[in-house]
This record gives sequence, C-alpha cells and structure tokens, in this order.
Amino acid sequence: MHVGKTGGTYVKRLIRGALDAPKLQEPQVLQDRIVLLNHCTLAEAEERFGEPSGLVITYRDPIERFVSGFYCRQRMGLPDHRARWDSGEAAAFSYFSTANDLAEALSSEDPIQHSAAHFSMHAIRHIRRGYQFHFGNPTRFAFDYASRVLACVETRNLAYCGHKIIEAVGVEVAAPSVPPLAPTTPNYPKEISDLAQSNLRATWTVEFEYFDMFRDLDTGNREA
Repeated sequence: MHVGKTGGTYVKRLIRGALDAPKLQEPQVLQDRIVLLNHCTLAEAEERFGEPSGLVITYRDPIERFVSGFYCRQRMGLPDHRARWDSGEAAAFSYFSTANDLAEALSSEDPIQHSAAHFSMHAIRHIRRGYQFHFGNPTRFAFDYASRVLACVETRNLAYCGHKIIEAVGVEVAAPSVPPLAPTTPNYPKEISDLAQSNLRATWTVEFEYFDMFRDLDTGNREA
C-alpha cells in the first residue's frame, strides 16, 4: 500500500530489484501474487484484486508527512515526478507559501485564513490522501486487516529494514540488494512551530490514531 510521502517509491524499487522486474505501469502484478499499488485506496484494491492475504505498509509521523507532502506538491513533485496542480492546489499555494503558515492558520480567528486553511487541507493532494483516505475507518482496519500485515516499517528505518520487506513478501534471494535510501528531493524547512503541530494533532485525530496503530504493528525493530 503506497501512502504518499512514506517511502513507497523506494519500497517498490526494492521489490522490483529483488525480482529483477522492470518498472511497468501501476498497479503492477509480480509473480502472480505481489501487487504494487499506486496511490489507491484499500477498498479500490479489494474491488480489483480481491481481499489481500497480506499487506506491506510503510508509515511516517503525520507531522513529517504533512510537511513533506506540502513542499512536494508545492514543487509539483519535481525532480522525481511532474504532476501539475489542479485548481484547488493552485488556490492553496497562492494563499500559503509554507507548511507552517498553513498549519498555524487552522486555528486562526480570522475567518478568511481559517477557511483557506481548511480548504487547503482538502485541496493539496498528498495532504488529503492520508491514512484515513487509503485505509478507511481505523477500528475496522484493526479488526479486519491488522492480522494480515506482513511487514510494517517506519520510513526512517527503511534503509536498514528493507530486507524485512523482501522477506515478508516471500521473495527468496540469497542476499537481497537494498538500494541506498538517498534524498532525491531539494531541501525544505522541516521544522514547524508548536502551534502548528498542536493544530495538526487536533485536526488529524484519525491520522495519529493510525500512526499509533502502525507503531504497534511495526516489524522494523523485531528479529526476523
């Protein structure tokens, strides 16, 4: 499952490399059992491929994902991708130039700023497409899917836990090659204020609920 700004592109490159498979249009099916998904929902994947026997999930602190997602979409995905703004994103970025400004405005007493902030949270692609968008209700996910999670790794740990993902999907190679997790995007301001963080926690309660769940499911620090 590829949630934006959580290392999904790296994971798919990792699996393709282990299988010596070319990059094709996604969703891509490998060995008739591994499905590499683009930014689609679990419900959409089930409709097309049936219920999954297992899931591989990478996850990231929602605040880090928010900041990364804001600046990725602000530069239209460059340099790795190029996806132009839609009208909603164009309006959002004409109003907010930094992630911190957007997050702080969520609690603004100015009705224009407040409305613009909440509009932008639903307009910017990587921000609106979070864990809730991809996985739906967290209680249902906990009951129906948590037991099917084969690997759950935090993005920051991918560089040294990539082999666990390869093993989890059943790829048998003697010494899986783990490509370096090198930054490929320009630098951007990664710190936001205490007010901005507090606003995100209040606005994104379900995102943080999923984050806590994924930390409990995390296989990155467990022995194989």
